[in-house]
Amino acid sequence: MAVHFGIGTPYRGRGFAAEALVLTAQHLLATGQTADVSSFTDVENDATQTALVKAGFVLTRKAENFYRAPQLGGEYRDVFRYQFRP
Repeated sequence: MAVHFGIGTPYRGRGFAAEALVLTAQHLLATGQTADVSSFTDVENDATQTALVKAGFVLTRKAENFYRAPQLGGEYRDVFRYQFRP
């Protein structure tokens, strides 16, 4: 199961995203909803990468041209893929 997240500007930098990611991944695994929790982020999104690592996600690979970013005129973007490893 893949989890994705965003956090409002006033709440950034406080660890809320990492905490929410940990709790979400633990819940999904504990309730048997999935055997695997993953996520991905743009290779240039340092804040999201930091939140994922703090939450116990491990970088597994880079995927090139993974998605089209509408906010960047439909440009294809590379991502880093992460796996939750409690």
